[in-house]
Amino acid sequence: MNTTDRPTVRGERVGMGVLGAILFSLAGAVVYYVLWSVNIIAAISGIICVICALKGYEILAGARTKRGIFISVAVSAVMLVLVWYFCYCSDIHAYWESAFAAGETDYVPTVWECLSYGYMDLPANPGYLVDLLLSLAMGGLGCWGYVTRSLRMEEEAAARRAEQERTAELARLQAEQAARAAELNGERDPSAPAPEDTEASDSEAADPSDTSSSAPSDTEEP
Repeated sequence: MNTTDRPTVRGERVGMGVLGAILFSLAGAVVYYVLWSVNIIAAISGIICVICALKGYEILAGARTKRGIFISVAVSAVMLVLVWYFCYCSDIHAYWESAFAAGETDYVPTVWECLSYGYMDLPANPGYLVDLLLSLAMGGLGCWGYVTRSLRMEEEAAARRAEQERTAELARLQAEQAARAAELNGERDPSAPAPEDTEASDSEAADPSDTSSSAPSDTEEP
């Protein structure tokens, strides 16, 4: 399940695999948001997001390939960036709400406004960029473990297939050699009588007088 320098595996549904990677990676995005909301290091969910995307592609595509791994990694990376940016903008919105509640401002930007213009404040908040990099690094770690295990399993399966093919080819060659030897040596069914025996029995049945004429006479003339 080997991984884009080869053609698509027969039966691999790439479109369904992409859909599966997107849908399953949403689970990792939800975990990321929940951990962020409770002030836990959300970067840990990067591993979950990547593994979910990989399994989603494999399940809906019906195959585990290099193409699928690259697609899944790309989808999970995009999903991590999107959920990270959403969490960042939600923090901006929460900051403005708290400032409004404290009477420090009379205007609270909407969530959409925070999503549209929140990136402008990123240089002043480098800690958020560190969170993003950690999330991507954790996702890469999860991807590395999955890919190495998948490649090892695929190599073992390929070795087994090659051994089966060699065994089948050897059996075919042996059968051909046996058939050729039987044809050259004139092998026949051992239960059938030999040709000489058949000819002898036929001649005896056809000329029964030979035995009587050769036998000596019982009476002799005086």
